Amino acid sequence: MWRIQGVLLTAAVFVATGSDAVAKGLTVTGLRWDGRVAPLGLMQFEPRLSWVLQSDERGQKQTAYQVLVASDPALLRPGSADVWDSGKLTSAASIDVPFAGKPLQGRQRAYWTVRAWDKQDRPSPFAAPSHFEMALYDEEWQGGWIGRPAKAPGYAAVAALGDRSVVYLRKPFRLNTASKLGRVYASGFGVYELSINGQRVGDDVLAPGYTNYEKRALFQTYDVTKLLRKGDNVLGAVVAGGWCTAGLGGVVGACHDQPPRLMVQLEATLIDGTKQVVLGDESWRAHPGPIRSAHLCDGETYDARHELPGWNTAGYDDSAWSPAVLYDTKRERDLVPDAGAPMRVVQDVAAVKVSEPRPGVAVFDLGQNIVGWARLRAKVPAGATVTMKFAEALNQDGNLLTDNLQGCEATDVFTAKGGVTSTQTWEPKFTLHSFRYVEVKGLGPKPAPSTILGRVVHSEAPQTAQLESSDKRLNRLIQNIDWSLRSGFASVPTPFPAGANRAGALPQGRAIAHTSCLFRNVRTLLRKWTDDIRDAQAADATYADTAPAQRWHDGGPAAGSGGVVVPWALFECYADHQAIDRHLTSMGRWVDLVVSRSPDYVANNVPGTFAGDPGEQGARTDAALVGSAELVHAALALVQIAEQRGHSLDSYAQKYGAIAKAARAAFAKRFIKADGTLTGDTQGAYALAIGLDLVPPPLFEASAKRFISVLERDGYRVKAGVLGASYLLPALTRIGRSDLAYKVLMQPGCPSWMCAVDQGATTLWENLANTNRTTALNSFAYAGVGVWLFDAVGGIALDARAPGGAHVFVRPQVGGGLTWARARYESLYGPITTSWRMQGKAFRLKVSVPPNVTATVDLPVVGATTESGRPLDRAPGLKTLQASQGNRGATLALDSGSYDLLVEQP
Repeated sequence: MWRIQGVLLTAAVFVATGSDAVAKGLTVTGLRWDGRVAPLGLMQFEPRLSWVLQSDERGQKQTAYQVLVASDPALLRPGSADVWDSGKLTSAASIDVPFAGKPLQGRQRAYWTVRAWDKQDRPSPFAAPSHFEMALYDEEWQGGWIGRPAKAPGYAAVAALGDRSVVYLRKPFRLNTASKLGRVYASGFGVYELSINGQRVGDDVLAPGYTNYEKRALFQTYDVTKLLRKGDNVLGAVVAGGWCTAGLGGVVGACHDQPPRLMVQLEATLIDGTKQVVLGDESWRAHPGPIRSAHLCDGETYDARHELPGWNTAGYDDSAWSPAVLYDTKRERDLVPDAGAPMRVVQDVAAVKVSEPRPGVAVFDLGQNIVGWARLRAKVPAGATVTMKFAEALNQDGNLLTDNLQGCEATDVFTAKGGVTSTQTWEPKFTLHSFRYVEVKGLGPKPAPSTILGRVVHSEAPQTAQLESSDKRLNRLIQNIDWSLRSGFASVPTPFPAGANRAGALPQGRAIAHTSCLFRNVRTLLRKWTDDIRDAQAADATYADTAPAQRWHDGGPAAGSGGVVVPWALFECYADHQAIDRHLTSMGRWVDLVVSRSPDYVANNVPGTFAGDPGEQGARTDAALVGSAELVHAALALVQIAEQRGHSLDSYAQKYGAIAKAARAAFAKRFIKADGTLTGDTQGAYALAIGLDLVPPPLFEASAKRFISVLERDGYRVKAGVLGASYLLPALTRIGRSDLAYKVLMQPGCPSWMCAVDQGATTLWENLANTNRTTALNSFAYAGVGVWLFDAVGGIALDARAPGGAHVFVRPQVGGGLTWARARYESLYGPITTSWRMQGKAFRLKVSVPPNVTATVDLPVVGATTESGRPLDRAPGLKTLQASQGNRGATLALDSGSYDLLVEQP
């Protein structure tokens, strides 16, 4: 356990499975419109609806539903709903239900609710209403892109990789009466923060997010009704370059050397029904301010002597300001409502220790590696400058280790006002750092730990996984996985946030796609990233190695398959039909490209930045083997998606099924010898081949034996790269050696998953050995093991043939010295929980699944089995598929409900 800002945290917090049910029959909760709770600013005209069912009866399920959608909550009654009254529809569907009401319009706000009928045809009460609001159309933007004058003095100089200036913009306006509704629509060619009458608009940071700015610019919608007032008002904005000028990957950003820009439109509906609109135009005023420069990973410089008191309030004298400049007046750029996950400050982490490695230098230790920035609160001498530098580790002498920052300065600079020494509180707006340690200069004597507060920043991704076991080291690994996943959710998955030059890296993103959607709700994050992936596909169907593309390099098989696997994970975890339908052609084009380059279905000549398995230790797995395995994997993903989408895609399923069959046969012929040995004889090769089911049955046992020999040769340490490692433990379970999977997992020393844990790490490392000083110490690259942890330790695995969690496998693997484990997964259908414990020779397993969900349970031990003290044939909601016999435990089918299984071993 550890403390963060006074909050006591453990590896997981569990709710008793029986407490989730609130009534017999069904009740409805958890309403989501197009995957989001009460969304503001949608532009989805065929949205999908979801809700959660609750019941304390076993085997309960929905047999029908009724959706009401109305323009006013008072109309949410059967027969009165004026947007859609579905009537009673016979259907079990409770996720991804298509909207079938009146066509939705831009800016439309509506309210909705739903009720369900249970298996006894009893209707539930209507759920507590929710609402949604549409965004405005692209063609309804009336203003333009505004920014500072290009050659105005007082702004940061243009650096080699882009403009680092920050511009303050203001627009006074007057409302004739009070406002009953206010909306601001905003986007940045860069990043922005808005205010009205001195009050911040929204709580997003680094909006609008990272995209290929030349293809799509995202915009956000904000409710500003309470910020507007009758009379004089001021709309203010602070705009910086962000991702657009960050020079990610050493490439000049999309904004190049041009100033950052803002697109904004405020619409105020007054109490008399009239509407006033404030647009981005040349009537705005621009001026440099206290943020003297900002860069996404180099840091931010703030000089309080240049503060502009009252600049974003009425009555301020802006006569010294320059007129804003219109940019891109002859260029059309698509403005798209942001369907992604907003970035926010989600948590504070207090410093736990302060050291002084040399005079005048204080090093603050947060005790936890985070991504975000630091808030400074200290009494700073008048006119003095405080420098804060960030790092993930220390050298032996107690000074910062900065070799792994990948060229980023990671330094924020604050200069206090002149005149009077006083307590200053400051934090940056437009930068991100990966750090545990903050080196502070300029504060004089050793400061108190409260001087620095870590601010955790990432894209919104609510926790969906809780997993805990009897082993403290394993629990720490689970926590580290979660921290690194969160750290990497920076508008797009970013495996190395310390340097950020691999933002959106497809090989690593592909390796952790399924883990991320178990640990966190990443539906909106992955949906938005899927659009970026499609944008990063070249005309010949190759995918770039990053999405958005930092440079148009063919990413090769490891990246290319990410263009298929990431959307597949989105589909498997959330049954997101619309996202997959938009991307299906893109996925098929990539598989077709690989086949065209590999007429024998062996990827011998597939170019790319990542032609093999990134991150391998020692001998490298044959790049052709990796590419060929990824071809089979991608083709099978297309088959499973097509089969789920119905008969309309039968020909699609047949086409890629034939490709998968041919590619699997070619793989066996080319890479597997008669004695079961794989080309290269690396653990990564066996992990991919066995984990992806590429070994023919006649050779399976021989390859399994050789796999074990290779692991023994490697000392049961992890030598595989990010792809092979994600299949390493599942492959061992597949050959019936979960005991060895636990041995590899718990192996001390390096390289291993416990290497970092045993050295006190609080996040995952870029590789599992930390073999050099340039290794990132916060990276989700090897988080793919999380799928196996949830499956084997927690006992919960999603079924790809029942997307969204409609059916799950419960198959815990007892081993590794564990005596108990428990897991909880917040599926779209509701919480799925497991808890198992060894009680002497007895094995006890508790399982709970929500209505509309079924589970197949494979008990890991043999013996007489009862449920809640009853023989299995007398347990309601349970069916024995295979009785316990030989060395195999029973296999059971469970309907929804809570079950308590006990196996008495002989």
